[in-house]
Amino acid sequence: MSAHQTGAAEKKFPILKTVLNPICILPILIFCILNLVAQENKSSERPQLKESTSPGIIYRNPRVYNVDYKFELCPEQENIDRSKDLKLWIPVAREWNSQKAVKILSVEPKPQAIYEDPEYGNRIFFWDFGKVPIKPSYQVSVKYRFEAFETYADITPDSIGVYDQTSEEYTFYTGSSRMVHITSQIKEMAKEAIGNETNPYRQAALIFNFVSKKVRYNQHRMERSVGTDVLLNFPQKDNDSGENYYEGGCDQYHNLFIALCRGVGIPARPVAGFLMGASEVKEKDLQPYLPIETELSPEGLAGTQHLIQSKDAMMVMPHVWAEFYLPSGGWIPVDLNIGRTFGYLMVARLIMSKGFDVLIGPDINKTDNEGYGFQWVLIDAGRVDLMQTGVWNIAKIRRGTVKVLHHPDPFPADGYFQYAENLYPANESAVKLSKWREEVLASFKKAEQNNGNNNILETLKTKREAYLCDLLRQIVGEDKFKRIFEAYLDLRLTSRKPVSTDKFRKIAEQIYGASLDFYFREWISHNSLPQFGQDKYRAPVK
Repeated sequence: MSAHQTGAAEKKFPILKTVLNPICILPILIFCILNLVAQENKSSERPQLKESTSPGIIYRNPRVYNVDYKFELCPEQENIDRSKDLKLWIPVAREWNSQKAVKILSVEPKPQAIYEDPEYGNRIFFWDFGKVPIKPSYQVSVKYRFEAFETYADITPDSIGVYDQTSEEYTFYTGSSRMVHITSQIKEMAKEAIGNETNPYRQAALIFNFVSKKVRYNQHRMERSVGTDVLLNFPQKDNDSGENYYEGGCDQYHNLFIALCRGVGIPARPVAGFLMGASEVKEKDLQPYLPIETELSPEGLAGTQHLIQSKDAMMVMPHVWAEFYLPSGGWIPVDLNIGRTFGYLMVARLIMSKGFDVLIGPDINKTDNEGYGFQWVLIDAGRVDLMQTGVWNIAKIRRGTVKVLHHPDPFPADGYFQYAENLYPANESAVKLSKWREEVLASFKKAEQNNGNNNILETLKTKREAYLCDLLRQIVGEDKFKRIFEAYLDLRLTSRKPVSTDKFRKIAEQIYGASLDFYFREWISHNSLPQFGQDKYRAPVK
């Protein structure tokens, strides 16, 4: 229903004119107002990281999350020096083009400093628990809400423009670093990947396919560390083809993609965060993510343990993906692992930071790591390879845990998000909706047959609410349905707070021009599962 065409170009990439998707757009007023109210989440010291707009990126169908990010350190007091071993830096979500209306709700305890790294603009909170009374463990809770947009790149490859190779930003995003080491081997691999192709968009697509074939998923971070050098130092040989391949997790997949892009002059960077597949995450449903996270590396370094929800294919888990930059297209997302998507990302993501080798601060020792790091890898010259969950003393403290809880907004928030996934592209929506209705009705029928399951309504809650959005569309007609949800999303985004179901009802009735009491009384106020045959559907009003 709602779409934006905009693009990100942090670090002074050229500001380009905004073009709106003609299909069911939200008023551009949303972002205009957001730019005014977002000052609490952006630093005036970062003019070089202003976001721009571009005609090549569509941001649509936002989903709202109310997050409680919890980090806990559990030191053995006899093994630490309280004057220097109890520091903690964690990334805190900020606004990016696909992540809007970020609002910090509370921080406990209050951080001793708030820092913004000068290169990528990542927001970092800092605590030194050596300055507070001794406790068995030290816990941090940061509560915030944000709107995550589905991202789709609508690129015309032959009209992408030309890079300004003299700019500081081009040099920065195509440069070599500890994590992304542009060696002669990397340049040779990049040439092998792209062949004679000269168009940057098509080159990136060829590199994407090349990395997909060259890397296989296998976690080696704990015993090998990370970076392009580490990845390429451990080649494997395929038993059938005899060809070399490499092994790594999602960070290493995208590390190689970024290195190869930079090797042919395409700006690229990683994005670290979480997949947010579940509609709600409660503490009672959490379980350890990977058993290896409780183990120490051969050097005796620790990793953060993620406690996640993983059930019914709905998951909240840490993940790394990437972006590459086009002059007239902005930052184009890619994910070599989840869905293997090039130029498209599902909305269900929380961005914690962008960039490798992130300079952290304040109060960081740039000459001695003092045992601080992230996931078995020590910091180097005050830089962490990836600012995903937090930096702490992984040499002295044996256990640190992260929990990412969240709860949904009232109806119709999650229901509409799920329903609107069927509305794109517009020329396919009728077929997609018809198939979706059949699947939903079948799931309701199955649920009724298994009504002894007390969790059935909870399991189908979002699907039921999505179906009720479809019912509302049949009642009010296509045009008014669009207007209702444009007004609802406009209010939700600009106010940065939940829109109650009662307020949504007022919006719907005002636009519909009549009472919708029968709809809200029958379906919204009760938890029954609708059971209609397809023949009961009337065609949407044109």
